Amino acid sequence: SIEIVVNSTTEARNIAGVLKALIPVAKKMEKERLEALARSEPDRVALISAYVKDLETAKKDFQQELTGECVWSYVLKTAEGDKSTVSEYALNLIDFDKKKTQIKTSSAGLSVVINSESSLVKYLKEGAPQNYRDDVAFYVAGIDDAKSLTFLLEELIEKCKEKDENATEVGGTAESLLANCAEFISNIDVSSYTYQQNLSAVDNIPCKLQFTQIKSDKNKDTEVLYEFNLSDMNPKSIDFSVSGKELSVRLYSKNKEKVIKRYLGDEKSDYVDNLKIFMSDVEQTRKLIALFKALVLACEE
Repeated sequence: SIEIVVNSTTEARNIAGVLKALIPVAKKMEKERLEALARSEPDRVALISAYVKDLETAKKDFQQELTGECVWSYVLKTAEGDKSTVSEYALNLIDFDKKKTQIKTSSAGLSVVINSESSLVKYLKEGAPQNYRDDVAFYVAGIDDAKSLTFLLEELIEKCKEKDENATEVGGTAESLLANCAEFISNIDVSSYTYQQNLSAVDNIPCKLQFTQIKSDKNKDTEVLYEFNLSDMNPKSIDFSVSGKELSVRLYSKNKEKVIKRYLGDEKSDYVDNLKIFMSDVEQTRKLIALFKALVLACEE
């Protein structure tokens, strides 16, 4: 807020009247400025990159590099004195809510922050995986740049969502869909563990599956095997699962009935209502989710 010191109530009323008249004019001029900005360059990413640039401030220096169209790679290097930090982000704009875009100030400087509807931003610090995030900050030179960048980000988020909605749906036979699913599932390191993962058909029936997961650390291996019919799975429940540094696809049965047979070590078995497949890349996970949903629907026909 701004406080103006005046000499009298009459002067205060006069100034208030002028401000009330000027504010709508200023808002109209700002809207026209942003619309002109949007018309100046059809390449939205090029426009955005003009604002997400290298900066020098009193406390920190920022080097920012942004690549991609809707799926972005963003590298931020911050330097303060002799210390520097490199942060890497992988994000997809379809995961963000344009209404939650914010302009923020902090000791580091002025930034525009986009907020995800879920924690699907992969984040590396000095090359080491960190917890998945739900926000990303871009540093800007001033308030006018912040407003321009906010406008452009909100516009591009909407366009990316529209493009995603118009994307071709996944199709194919149950056999081909299963083969495609299996290609996305591989061995993966999660925290201090290694997971060997394999998905295959039981008795060559593409709608009856076996999923094997071997969890290994330096001390032991633990194998878990799941058997399930895809006709028992709920396609609407197949989705991302994120916990800290872990990314996975989680599949639930219809009505969460315990119809998935799980074999633990030493021939012990029980029944569960879900299983999860560990992944390392958000976009590959997104494709696997679409394939699994299509496969379940194919097995219901």
